[in-house]
Amino acid sequence: MSQANQHLDRLREHSLEFARRSGMLDLPHVWDEQAFRDFDPALWSALTHPRASWNELVRLNDLHLTLWYALAYVQSTFKPSGDLAGTKAFTRGLADFLITEPVLPRPPVNPAERGLAEAWQNLLPCVASDQLSRLRTGVLQFTDSAVREVANLAQDRIPDPVDHVENLRHKVGLILAPELLLFSLGNRVPSEVMRTREMVAVLDAWTDVAGLNYDLAMYPGPDAVNNSVVVNREFLGISTEEAIALVRRLHGSQLDEFEHSLGQLPVLFDDLRLAEQERAATLIFADGLRDWLAGDAGWEAGRHNQQQTTLSTVPAGPTGLGTTGFRIPAVSALT
Repeated sequence: MSQANQHLDRLREHSLEFARRSGMLDLPHVWDEQAFRDFDPALWSALTHPRASWNELVRLNDLHLTLWYALAYVQSTFKPSGDLAGTKAFTRGLADFLITEPVLPRPPVNPAERGLAEAWQNLLPCVASDQLSRLRTGVLQFTDSAVREVANLAQDRIPDPVDHVENLRHKVGLILAPELLLFSLGNRVPSEVMRTREMVAVLDAWTDVAGLNYDLAMYPGPDAVNNSVVVNREFLGISTEEAIALVRRLHGSQLDEFEHSLGQLPVLFDDLRLAEQERAATLIFADGLRDWLAGDAGWEAGRHNQQQTTLSTVPAGPTGLGTTGFRIPAVSALT
């Protein structure tokens, strides 16, 4: 398994207390304490962010944890009946707590709102306004992806591949996950680098690798209508086995694209005439993307090696990577 953050044990204790305090363990059809312990969200945070300090780690963990709970709540409460109106009301309620000032607009009324209110308020003093805006966009994209998935189920509609890729990127966190990774590493990558075509290509490929692995890991789950395997099978008129093989090939090609895009960074550094400190910070971020992929894969593989418990009935949430456990070469080879 990948190297975990040194604060893992402390984070596990904190996460359990955070979940209890928010009421996330009070609805057994969503999570109970045993399911929460088996799911081990703190291990995911520690594996995907092994370099983060305690202050950064606990803040990104609490936001990820809250969104996991929110998705599990949607999957267990609204998806079985295709309750689109209920899903929209639930996600609109969450949006109320994506505030810019440390004053709550109203008291939170459910565990997801309580968790988000606390997690977001803890982030407020630690991030600049522009990053806070991007994080807000990322959370809204994530919650919107849940609404779109319930809509597909309610209408018994299989999305076309283009729509599915877009929604899967939002679910995995095209904006949210890299921003939290940047936050965990001290936000030292120049903004001009993050806006370049080259970095956009890196993040697009990175997100697609994560999303395709998520779909491979979750198939054939109860939410198969929103899975890349089913989407490609129905759109192309091929067998399930052929669709699985296709999604695996797509994953491989996106992993190749991710590695290729990372290989273009030294050329970008020269074009932008970056200082050595800026180059080093960007390479650390690139290594962080690799850590995230490998850590998520290790966490997912560990979960699949466990004997199935009550957690097997609880949707896993936006885990990103699946079970392949691939290892990406160190970005130091680019220097």
